Amino acid sequence: SKEQEKKKSVFDFEPVDPQQVFSIQKFADLDIEERIKTSLRHNKLETMTQIQSISFETVRNKIDCLIKSETGSGKTLAYLVPVVDYLVKEFQNFDRNQGVSVSYTHLRAHETPEHLVCRLLLEKK
Repeated sequence: SKEQEKKKSVFDFEPVDPQQVFSIQKFADLDIEERIKTSLRHNKLETMTQIQSISFETVRNKIDCLIKSETGSGKTLAYLVPVVDYLVKEFQNFDRNQGVSVSYTHLRAHETPEHLVCRLLLEKK
């Protein structure tokens, strides 16, 4: 149906010039949990890449999408920042004694700088 078609997006970004990889948007300007901003800043991730900038709201709004871009362009964080923000907000009153299982199975998960994903999920307030 037309409604389902509207809820699917494909982002295929290939910068002509390597300087076009980064956008002017900063992670600090996003409406995301402060803990995530702090962790990103701690890992020297301040300026969003183009692919992160154009896909953020789509992923945040739970619209199915496919993000295609060159290696190293920030696709993993394009998906994870809005997803982790959702999880942090959804489980902010979660009792850690109840337990929660979070699994991120991606062939390149080990390439995420300094286990950023784990730290974002496990840092205490």
